[in-house]
Amino acid sequence: MSCSKKLEVNENIVFKQVNFSGYGEYSGAMHIELRPDGRAFFYPGGSDIVWSGHYKISGKKLKYEYDAFETGYTFEIVSGTELKGEDGEILKIE
Repeated sequence: MSCSKKLEVNENIVFKQVNFSGYGEYSGAMHIELRPDGRAFFYPGGSDIVWSGHYKISGKKLKYEYDAFETGYTFEIVSGTELKGEDGEILKIE
């Protein structure tokens, strides 16, 4: 992976939130696992909840969609090693 805003998923990649402060509905840091086949496992907070879904990369955006419901989450691709969530979450490769 490069350090530009391009994100290529050639192997399983896990991004974990680094600016977690222990507030809100969930009790842990957000993280997302991306797989080369387009599948994704989204942990909205902590490790006890996981949503299986898929993702698409378009330009500087990574869109996660939850398979069971018509819901999702959009990340800004800051670099090949960093994502920024809708509410200011900063996720970096583990």
